[in-house]
Amino acid sequence: MAARLISRVTTPVVANTAPFTLDEIKAQLRVVATETDEDDALTLYALSATDAMEQYTGQALRQYTVTDHFETLDELLLWRGPFISAPTVTYADTNGDTKTLAFGVGYYVYTNDAVISIRPPPGTTFPYGTDAQVTYTVGYMPGFIPASLKMACIALVAYLDANRSSTVGEMPKTIAYMAAPYVRRVL
Repeated sequence: MAARLISRVTTPVVANTAPFTLDEIKAQLRVVATETDEDDALTLYALSATDAMEQYTGQALRQYTVTDHFETLDELLLWRGPFISAPTVTYADTNGDTKTLAFGVGYYVYTNDAVISIRPPPGTTFPYGTDAQVTYTVGYMPGFIPASLKMACIALVAYLDANRSSTVGEMPKTIAYMAAPYVRRVL
């Protein structure tokens, strides 16, 4: 049974960034790179498209440091991937002392299309513990976002730019198709 999440704090490693450049957006829109009249709007669309794509795929496209607090030390369901660093797992033992679990010895990270979880190694159980805390960094390293996911974001910027006055509903089909391999269900 999964431990109950008490709180989650997500902090962007670099605030207000998109995983692609303004020049890449302008190239997609066939706008001359030296034209700057629309830069503010395109930057806003880039951030909005990145937010929307993170929600749509369940993937962290930008880098975040995440700290999850759980009531107990049991199976721990994490926010989203991909992981940049192995999670640090601490908990309070029966004496109230803070203990740290070692990756690969005290816990493993398991992933599938639905969840990312921390569990004890096969054939073992976690020690009894309360107030479990997991700190980890997720997202893509600069320059390593998959090409189709990056293109889906840039195409979404173009879609937002072309539809400035309309209400945006579902993800456009071509964009959804490009992002489909990266969609994971978020619990």
